[in-house]
Amino acid sequence: MPIKNIMGVVEYDGTDFEGFQIQPEGHRTVQGEITRTLEQILGHPVKVDGASRTDAGVHATGQVIAFKTSASRTLDNIISGTNSLSPGDWRVDKMAEVSWDFHPRHHATGKTYLYMIDRSNSVLRRRYTWGITNEVVVSMMRTGGDILTGEHDFKSFTTLSAHEKDVTVRRIDEIVISEIDEMITIEVTGSGFLYQMVRRIVSVLMAIAKGEISENDIRGLLSNPEFDGSGSAAPAKGLILKKVIYKG
Repeated sequence: MPIKNIMGVVEYDGTDFEGFQIQPEGHRTVQGEITRTLEQILGHPVKVDGASRTDAGVHATGQVIAFKTSASRTLDNIISGTNSLSPGDWRVDKMAEVSWDFHPRHHATGKTYLYMIDRSNSVLRRRYTWGITNEVVVSMMRTGGDILTGEHDFKSFTTLSAHEKDVTVRRIDEIVISEIDEMITIEVTGSGFLYQMVRRIVSVLMAIAKGEISENDIRGLLSNPEFDGSGSAAPAKGLILKKVIYKG
């Protein structure tokens, strides 16, 4: 049988995972779970690539993976078989055969992340939101988002990491902040993101909303960038990889 390159869209609850990327034995990861399950279904070794190396505790509704297989199973059969072996905190939503050279990370032109903040600090929402009780001014969050939109050096919004190779310029296309009842959502779309960049953006937006920093402080983080300059990151549990964008 000819070898096919298969793309899949994966949803997962990141609460009980040590992130997406495979780690040393003993650490449960999304990539590791999917790889083992596909190998069981397809009957041969599988290398699973992902579009985003989401951190421990981060969720996804639109993670994109790709793997190659020579198995004769149909895509529907692979999906149903894979999901039947999942313990329930991850699933494959769809699959399609793609070009041989397609790579979910290298060919992505952008990503959209969603961050959720719960002002009621609800027990039922706490696995997927940042629960707060402070008073915040959402209009100031939008002002901060406008300042961060565009192409900037976001070194202040990450920590030194070897895989970034010190290239810290990124483009933010849009930051949309919505408020419905007690829920605040922050949707960030951009060309790509540094380690913890979205969570640190959220933390800075929360700080300006609480009056702890000013508009000029945010401008200063961009004009005088330094690793870890933005301070601590917002909790991982409120972050969702919503969508990976590809040309066409």
